[in-house]
Amino acid sequence: MPPDRISTVHLAADRNIFCPCATTDDEARLQQRFGITKPFVVVASARNWRTKNLESALQALEIAAKESDVTFQAVMYGPTNPAELFVCNPAHSLDLRNLGYLDAKDLATLFRHAHAFVMPSLYEGFGLPLVEAMSCGCPVIASDRGSLPEIAGAGAQCFSAFDVQAMAKALAALLRSPEELQQKRSNALRRAADFSWDKAALETISVYHHVNQSNRRVQVRPKP
Repeated sequence: MPPDRISTVHLAADRNIFCPCATTDDEARLQQRFGITKPFVVVASARNWRTKNLESALQALEIAAKESDVTFQAVMYGPTNPAELFVCNPAHSLDLRNLGYLDAKDLATLFRHAHAFVMPSLYEGFGLPLVEAMSCGCPVIASDRGSLPEIAGAGAQCFSAFDVQAMAKALAALLRSPEELQQKRSNALRRAADFSWDKAALETISVYHHVNQSNRRVQVRPKP
């Protein structure tokens, strides 16, 4: 397909849900409903979708737990294959909370209070969870595969999908340094502001106008 016939329209997070505005009972709700206390780090699973690279995410968390000397919980959302989870974390050395499917409001609450969201996917067509996390002010550690570097911009840290040492080092810095954590939260929110459904709608309408004008020019072209 010729490049001049391609228009990119970015998706966005629902800002009514994925926002940095925490409620006073957020942390109590996380503790009472899910058994989660700060600090914690979020990873995602999608059952047998190996492209999510759950193994690398958990390896990075294990290394960070050893190198940071900070005790934290690992929180995983999404449908999970128990056999795959055992292969990824055979030693069960992480304090892992497997929450399964979450609705959008619960996921947003997780992102708002997490020290990081680790997303080392092997491929993403867009990577909506990355934008949802950034919209909540959650620091993101992602891979440099697929669309993720483009979507992350300066709002997230991107590494090779299998460079668990580099991801662990970045995570350890977030766990040890409140200043580093706050800086990465600010970066995430600034980048998230670039994505909105209003912007997506306007850009989509612009494509229709462009196509309509091109068709009109073809129709009025004089016959030879």
